[in-house]
Amino acid sequence: MELLFLVLFMKVAISATITANTTCSATNEYFDPTQLVCTTCPTAYTVSTNCVCPATAILANTWQSGLEDCTSCPTGQGPRLIQDECITCGTTNCGCTNNQYLSEASTSGGNLECVTCPKGYFSQFTTAATHNCTVCTLEGQTINAGTGACACEETGEAAQGSFCVNSIDYASIVTTSYPLATASELRYTGVISGGSNSRTATVNSINTMEWLLPQAMYECLKFRYFKQCQTLANLCVLHMYNEAVAPCSALQDLANSTTSQQNTFYNDAGWKTGIPWLYYLENGRDVIYNKNRVKVKMTLSTDDANAVRYAHVPFKLAKYSLEGDFEGWEDLTNQIFMCPVTIKDSERYRRVGLGLVTKCDFNLLDLVDRTKHLDNLNYFFELFLEDYNGDLIDVPVLINNALDNSDSGSIADWKFVRRFFLYENVSAIVGEGEYLNPTKPPGYVRFIHESRIVFEIDTDSDEQIHVPYLRLWYRTISTTNVTSDTPTPIVVVTQWKMSTNYPRRLLLGFLIATHVLIFIWVVWKCYKWTTLHPQNYESSEFVFYIGRIILYEILNAWCSFMFWFLFLASLIWFILFKFETAFYILLPDNYGRSAIFRPFDIIFGLLVGIKVFALWGRIWYQCNIDIFFLDREKKKEDTETSPNAWRLIFVANEYNEMQHSQYISVEYTLFWFCFFMIGEGWEGWAAQDPDLTAHIKDSHINEYLKFCITVILLLTIGFIQYSLKWIFSFLIPLPFQTFVDLCSITNLSVFIFDERIHGYYIHGVSTCGQSDVTTHELQGYLDKENRGESSQRGLLAEYPNMQTFEIFLPVRVRQLYEVVYKQHVLNEISNHRQNMSAIENSSRLFSLAALPKGLNIQALMNKRDEASQYFINYVSQVKNYPATAVRDRGICQMFSDLPPESLNHMETPMFLKEYFYGFRKVFFGALDFDILILIACFYTGLDIWELNFCQSTVVIYFFYKIFIEFPRKFFGSRNLATKTLVESRFLL
Repeated sequence: MELLFLVLFMKVAISATITANTTCSATNEYFDPTQLVCTTCPTAYTVSTNCVCPATAILANTWQSGLEDCTSCPTGQGPRLIQDECITCGTTNCGCTNNQYLSEASTSGGNLECVTCPKGYFSQFTTAATHNCTVCTLEGQTINAGTGACACEETGEAAQGSFCVNSIDYASIVTTSYPLATASELRYTGVISGGSNSRTATVNSINTMEWLLPQAMYECLKFRYFKQCQTLANLCVLHMYNEAVAPCSALQDLANSTTSQQNTFYNDAGWKTGIPWLYYLENGRDVIYNKNRVKVKMTLSTDDANAVRYAHVPFKLAKYSLEGDFEGWEDLTNQIFMCPVTIKDSERYRRVGLGLVTKCDFNLLDLVDRTKHLDNLNYFFELFLEDYNGDLIDVPVLINNALDNSDSGSIADWKFVRRFFLYENVSAIVGEGEYLNPTKPPGYVRFIHESRIVFEIDTDSDEQIHVPYLRLWYRTISTTNVTSDTPTPIVVVTQWKMSTNYPRRLLLGFLIATHVLIFIWVVWKCYKWTTLHPQNYESSEFVFYIGRIILYEILNAWCSFMFWFLFLASLIWFILFKFETAFYILLPDNYGRSAIFRPFDIIFGLLVGIKVFALWGRIWYQCNIDIFFLDREKKKEDTETSPNAWRLIFVANEYNEMQHSQYISVEYTLFWFCFFMIGEGWEGWAAQDPDLTAHIKDSHINEYLKFCITVILLLTIGFIQYSLKWIFSFLIPLPFQTFVDLCSITNLSVFIFDERIHGYYIHGVSTCGQSDVTTHELQGYLDKENRGESSQRGLLAEYPNMQTFEIFLPVRVRQLYEVVYKQHVLNEISNHRQNMSAIENSSRLFSLAALPKGLNIQALMNKRDEASQYFINYVSQVKNYPATAVRDRGICQMFSDLPPESLNHMETPMFLKEYFYGFRKVFFGALDFDILILIACFYTGLDIWELNFCQSTVVIYFFYKIFIEFPRKFFGSRNLATKTLVESRFLL
């Protein structure tokens, strides 16, 4: 306990010492922070924050108690400026008058002499330590001998801002024509306040204007002094080129009154001899599209670059200080980038064809503190392109939120200017003399929120560009709203553009040709459908059916052809941009969504929607096909019992798995797609960068280049999966291959009708004549088949292993199937559901099943057996008379899917030899590439809607699982259960 009190006492004592009063009572003492006590200074020293040797003494080279010895000079002597020794004063005995100072550079052999201050400087002489003069605040002032203060030297002069001027002369030149009071009022646009960045603000009595403007106006208008005219130009820029205020209107009047142009090479009447060039007087279109201004040729390849072909565009900067000093010429590197950009990285902003976007946060606190000297703060620039022959091509500047709304209307209405600044903190300084006070914070600070350098290819010239231009968006913020946690976004953009007239005409031609092909394709599909559906055998709803088919075929053909149209268009852009060195065509810029992309955006939106609709149509079509299991198993002679039902259930279950199987795994595809696009950085190939590189730093991704890469990569991954499954099918049989074998083992054939009289037949006949046997017996039959001791599997003797056929049935056979079996099943289910409609909801749920509970299954199975007998007879007819019923698939049938002859009067079934399991066309796997196409369109659509890659992948995956895969499995299983009388609960 005592130890605890001791520790507490020590802490209190230390706390008391630290918080003690740091003011010393004696005048010769100061508070020593190293000892936390008051310390006395020696007699020769003065007291400040420590002991200081006064300016009237000299410092020795010896030290005592941590202080260098300080010695006062004897009478008649004074210290040198560096206080290293005392030297003799001249005849004045170290005593000078006001407006004089002691100089060591006199002619008295090293003595100190009194020297008069030069004009405009003054001193109030006190001691022998006065070695220099202080400049008077205003130009033209000198010390008044009577008052000892600065005053205008000449009679009739008065102080105006920063200088003295003849009052009458000043009034006639300046104040009569240009009221300066309005110039000291500045209106800001783009003010950030309350979550908005489009507000305005006005500041009055700006001391910066009051101080600099009078002298700049007078000396520029009267003498055309270079420096003052440049100052006047800078003040006009601070006013955002507001032509109503004095700095801007004065320069315009001066230019209008001057007849000679500065240089005929710069063919604009706005630049007159000896006057700063601020405004372009030509309309915006003539400024940009002035022919052959830029003579150098461009190339997309750095390997082909040389002195007369640029792969990087060089620029020069003319730099001015606020007060008009020309700071010289500089090569453009990273000077005008407010975001941190290295000199090497800045080369990318000058790379031909490379579109870049750099975003960063800027610390505005650095602008609030005027004592900080940021690079290029309060400096003004003019930008020039350096041509191969040394010409400096002026780069016009478009300030989008200038007071005259210079970016409004068409390009011809744009008002280009010449000079700009990056950021400034001097235009909102209020208070008399505060402009000269560096500790005075400004009321507002202003900075470039977004800068965009725009290049456009000259399609009428050979590998040349038009004059580039710089677009700027300024933002303003009150310094009272600036805190340490106020992130301010800065955007720096490089755009490369080209006229869209030629690409539009070219794409329009291809688009028209595509729609002609769509029309031809729809006509062909409708003809094919009517061929497979003879009208005289259809119901009265034939017109409705053909109308529905036409609508579906139009939409399906449109999305299919438009997909390949967009892919080929993006592929052409990709090849020309990434692999072509000649500078003739550029990728349309998608920053800000170029107008040429708007139709593509609309087409993509329609494409995604219609493709989903078309895919659902294909799924609906697959889930409504007719399936009939033809059971060839006979009753056992010894027991007369029916064949085992589990055999049929087993086949139905395998069929269900087969119809939902896919050759291309969507999960596997998305995994590898993300691996290559993100992990390997292939997404960078879609950057608007002429170099084929995965480096995408600051370069914005072009959605249509990405669409091209997405399609190629997805289809490649899918094709590899598809090919590998076929290649290795001899080791790992595909589902439909094993299903055909299963049909033979189970002695069960399958009819699949995808159209009314068209479909596929799987000939499943056990080589031993029966399948309802023990496992041991089944193995013995298979061994006999391997030894060739059993009957053939195939339908035809000359093709013993051919078990699959494409079939065309006579209409009467189809009608017989419907009358005998299908309509009984559908009517029974429909009537049962109607009868259940009055039952309570819990029971009604059972009526919604594919085979409702309580259905008379045995009666329906009897109908199935009856239909089976008809089909067995027809198959036997084909087997007995193959010459008339079995055909080879000709070239025409292979590509057109049309029957070999008209079906209107066909009386016998027609079986076409099928070598490649054509029945798989009605299964889910047949939609694999359609699903990949939909995924590719989805990715691009979500890119346009600005979802990132990971978000897009998640959305696409869940959309596929919920709206594609689930409906196909659910309704496919339901259709199988309805058509085969196998309950859904047995279908896994």
